[in-house]
This record gives sequence, C-alpha cells and structure tokens, in this order.
Amino acid sequence: MLTIATVLKSGGDFEPKHVKAVQGMCEKYMPEHRFICLTDMEVPDCETIPLEFPWRGWWARMELYQVKGPLLYTDLDVIIVRDATQVVNAATGKPFVILRDFYGGGKRMGGGLMYWEMDMSPVFEAYKANPVSHGRSDFWLETIVPAENVTYWQDITQGVVSYKVHVRDRGLLQSDKIVCFHGSPRPWQQKKIKYEV
Repeated sequence: MLTIATVLKSGGDFEPKHVKAVQGMCEKYMPEHRFICLTDMEVPDCETIPLEFPWRGWWARMELYQVKGPLLYTDLDVIIVRDATQVVNAATGKPFVILRDFYGGGKRMGGGLMYWEMDMSPVFEAYKANPVSHGRSDFWLETIVPAENVTYWQDITQGVVSYKVHVRDRGLLQSDKIVCFHGSPRPWQQKKIKYEV
C-alpha cells in the first residue's frame, strides 16, 4: 500500500493543524494509503514517527529516507485541489520522482513533492555520516541520487503546479491537482484557493 508522509519540525511556521489539513486533503483526494508524519510534536489522530535527530528545518526531512516505498512525500505547504490519483499513477513504477525546481531553469531539484519505490536509505545514511546545515536539502539530493533513477513530475503529469509561478496569475486550471507553495505566501496567507485548517 502507498504511504503518504510529511514532516513537522518544531520551531518553524508550521503546526500540527497544518499536518491535519494535508491529512484531510489526502483522505479526500488521494488513492488508498497510509498517512504518517515524522515529527517532534503531538499531532492528534495521526500516525506519527518520532524524529530521532536534532537536524534543523528542512534537514529533518532526511529521516524520511528510512521509510520504505512506495512512498509519496509532501511538504506541508501544499493544497491538493482535486482527485490526485492520476498524479500517483504517473509516478507508479518509477524509482524516484521529484519536482524540477520551479525557478531553476530545469536544472535543479525541488523537494516539496517526492515519490519513491527505490531504497532511499543510502541517502539517510550518507547524511547521517556527514550532516550539513547549509544549502537546501533537495539540492543536496542532487549529489546523492543517481541521475538515471530520477524522473521529474513536470515530465509525467500536468497536475503538479506552483502557486507563485502558475496559479497566482492565471488561476486554477482543470488539470491542476496539487498546488505547491514555496516560501511566501503560505497556503493560509492567500485567498485564491480554499484552505482549511
């Protein structure tokens, strides 16, 4: 069965209510799955896995790579707007799927939405052996995951879009399934797409 996972690290902009928002969207719009959150906080009515290491910010995500696939990871700053079964189906059978960074000109990874079936534990072990705290964790992935295993969401589906790059100016299209917010505004700071916590 598909696992859908997210990570909540205390000390940032996100709270348990934002996990619950994503969990609710997944229940409504995703195929059958197990939903988990890796966290150092209490999240009511949600299966949680305690974070083991004091890695800050997005580096807490590194613990996620211990979890076996098939796994769909989503950041907490997403809004799922329609049935996303097609998005999951597009990734099925592929070792590793990640965003092409919306501002990177096609050359950088964006880790806000990932899927894997391959063993990702070497990523965790590599980081554990030499943790760093600079840069972005998704860019760090570029040095670890073999290029031949990487597929980009933008190459396999039209359903995954950016709020700032796409939706803010043109609005939602019928083909849009998952809207990624990266940086400001957060999902709850805008009025174009309904967001409930």
